[in-house]
Amino acid sequence: MPTQSVSGKYYFLTFVDDYSRYSMIYLLSKKDEVLSKLKEYIAMTRNKFGRTLKVLRSDNGGEYIGKEIEDFLKEQGIVHQLTVPYSPQQNGISERKNRTLIEMTRCLLSEANLPQRFWAEAAMTATYLQNRLPTKPKRKTPYELWTNRKPNLSHIRVFGCKAYAYIQKQKRGKLDSKAIEGIFLGYDYRSKGYRIYLGDNKIKISRTVKFIENPLPYGKKEAKELQNQDETTQQLVELELEHEENNSMEEGEINERTEVNPCEDDEYELSNSQIQISQHRRSERKTKGIPPERFAFFANPERIKEPRSWNDVLKMENPYEKQKWIESTKEEMKSLQKNETWKLVTPPSGKKVIGSRWTFKAKYDSKGNIERYKARLVAQGFSQKFGTDYDETFAPAVTYTTIRTFLAAAAYKNLNVTHVDIKTAFLHGNLEDEVYMSQPEGYIEAGQEQKVCKLNKAIYGLKQAARAWHLKIGESLIKYGFEQSKADPCLFKFANNENPMYIIVYVDDLLIAGKEEDIRKIIKELEEEYELKNLGEVNYYLGINIERTKEGNFALNQKNKIEEIVEKCNLKEAKPTNIPMDPNYLKQEGEDDLLPNNNQYRKAVGALLYIATVSRPDIAIAVNILSRRNEKPRERDWNAVKRIIR
Repeated sequence: MPTQSVSGKYYFLTFVDDYSRYSMIYLLSKKDEVLSKLKEYIAMTRNKFGRTLKVLRSDNGGEYIGKEIEDFLKEQGIVHQLTVPYSPQQNGISERKNRTLIEMTRCLLSEANLPQRFWAEAAMTATYLQNRLPTKPKRKTPYELWTNRKPNLSHIRVFGCKAYAYIQKQKRGKLDSKAIEGIFLGYDYRSKGYRIYLGDNKIKISRTVKFIENPLPYGKKEAKELQNQDETTQQLVELELEHEENNSMEEGEINERTEVNPCEDDEYELSNSQIQISQHRRSERKTKGIPPERFAFFANPERIKEPRSWNDVLKMENPYEKQKWIESTKEEMKSLQKNETWKLVTPPSGKKVIGSRWTFKAKYDSKGNIERYKARLVAQGFSQKFGTDYDETFAPAVTYTTIRTFLAAAAYKNLNVTHVDIKTAFLHGNLEDEVYMSQPEGYIEAGQEQKVCKLNKAIYGLKQAARAWHLKIGESLIKYGFEQSKADPCLFKFANNENPMYIIVYVDDLLIAGKEEDIRKIIKELEEEYELKNLGEVNYYLGINIERTKEGNFALNQKNKIEEIVEKCNLKEAKPTNIPMDPNYLKQEGEDDLLPNNNQYRKAVGALLYIATVSRPDIAIAVNILSRRNEKPRERDWNAVKRIIR
């Protein structure tokens, strides 16, 4: 598959019985695992089902025609039939089975609105369900033909629905919850139990579960188009087999009618890994460090473990992730070289050489899938000394008041507002100070190991980098005919009043307001000097959702941030209230208990202050009153905070 599963798998191997169409799939990390899975399958069908494999049919994939696999099949007396190259119709049953599996997997994920990193769980569930659906040729289910008994469907539940798994009393205290909330992700193949995803890389296998099948917890609020995928790809491993018919069938994979004595549920962690999806870079900024509302349940989803250093990358066991991180460093080095960021020189005596290091960050899209592996070379600016290595560092940041005024002016004058992102912005800043930096790890020039980098341009991590970039972009905009605002140095206005145009600069994020043709012109001028990404009409900026109404006005909200606060405070199911504070709150001073820990209270009040400042002035007074209790909050204060959140 083009996406890594939460358990670190990239492929699945499909076995299809020619007579019954009964299917089994195995998840693989590498294609060289095919032989071991084939041995496992043959042993299981022989011991559990009393079946003897006689003929194995596959395509000419390298994983099927190696000497090791051929020798094994000969030892077992199994005939290996290979299809003619580029003739998938010769293995039509297997081809069709994989197509059906992919389509059902896609539908399960789409209906549950789950990220594609759950493809493996969806594929296992799709196989489980298809074995229990009747086929046209035999008019019976594959399960019945394979096990000689009809399947029991009373335990079937909606994939992706909310589920509450019972916690055994031996594993909880007297006041602890009796159940834990999760997402239903199919049926366990090793036991008679349901697979419940708890977040944080944990799957719980539980027999006693309460399901909330309607509505789905992360169901779609609007129709979303799925990505097109080929019916089969080279990464899908397909096999078809023929067996010797045996009427003396033994027990099937699960005796669904057998009562099982309650036992302790199983809970385990999946490997620390995340989906990598080949998608274009965002055309809109839905999130910037804030998870979308429908994934708020995951809080800290099973995101991949980001390496903390170059050595961590070299030690990575996952070859796919290792290669991705290395490629990201190559991309960063290409940008640095293109901008002529430094030149190698012999370190001068008496000059301090600061260190350099790699930082790594996985960028996620609005669905929680990996959008990009980002590596950045940073200077260890913490070792710089004021007055010696740098003088000034101040770089202004745009205020939310300026952003609101900017959008109000654009609405009043009926101007378009376009969002532009300048790539590797800091690398364009010119250095006024003489700075020397060690060569980056992994890219030390052969034969010049003793030399260091004399920086020509600012680089991330330097104390003066932000200031150097702001001066550079300011010079460019003034050169294009803009004037810098005296009220806010991050706001620029085009000097020609006949064609009003405004630009807001926040580090590498620019908002441009003007007529469409004027915006195109200024973007073209910027492209001649910088590498940038045109994100189109603005809809998300600095944590603010921006929507343009039919009347041409701009509506601002922080829905994503608010949903995050609601989830963290466990108020998702709470009854909403229209008044932020009880009118009698100040009159009800009491001596109720102090909170044992004020950390959560402070965090909630701080988040609400941010919301009030940016987009919700209606809660400002209530939040300010509660902020006075930060030092010694009481239960009634915490209840008042939760009232605002509701």
